[in-house]
Amino acid sequence: MSTEDFKRVVESLRTAVALADAKGVVAFANPAFVQLAGDPDHGVSGHAIASLFHRDDGKRIQQNVARIAEGKTASALIDVRVASGGNWVQLALQPAMDSREKPAGIVAVLHDIGGQRETESALNLTTARLMALVEASPNAALIENASGEVELVNEAFCRLLGLESAPQSLLGLPAVEVIGRSQVVDGKALARAHKKPDAPASVALQRADGQEATLERQPLFVDDESAGALWSSH
Repeated sequence: MSTEDFKRVVESLRTAVALADAKGVVAFANPAFVQLAGDPDHGVSGHAIASLFHRDDGKRIQQNVARIAEGKTASALIDVRVASGGNWVQLALQPAMDSREKPAGIVAVLHDIGGQRETESALNLTTARLMALVEASPNAALIENASGEVELVNEAFCRLLGLESAPQSLLGLPAVEVIGRSQVVDGKALARAHKKPDAPASVALQRADGQEATLERQPLFVDDESAGALWSSH
């Protein structure tokens, strides 16, 4: 395939692709790449790849370009912001090989991840608010994820079960293991609850003050799929 034939194929792709020399200067970019990374009226050819993105990201990009061109690394995947507009994209870099299978240039591929990052930011904000709500609540609460690991737990829960651990140190541990550490939990009832993760369960607590109390497990579902459970006291 000739260079011109290759360019015609790349130009027809919806994926944003550009070819640059060993120094990272763009020799050719298809319309999708120009649309994401540059000024559609002037194009990006003749510009260094690093110059197309935010100056805070430029140094990292140029370092990776140099490492790939020198054969020190096979590829790079970086989340960066476009200089014109500040939109977030994922930049994938890999070598363009010559006939001797040596790096002769750089292939750059872009993916628009703006929507993904907005979703992640919204999710992080929701998680932070939920965490603050759980931590501030006087009611004992533990939330386990779909894998059965502790996702959130508050100080009231640790006090109720007599756990001598900071709530933060329990994150990521199996919830049944954490609860099973307690001397006040009915181990047999906990084992039964563990065998039926999608069903509500009640585990008796043998409190030193003699007051009756139970630990209730309420399964959580998202789109009819198991998403973990909420443990709370009653």
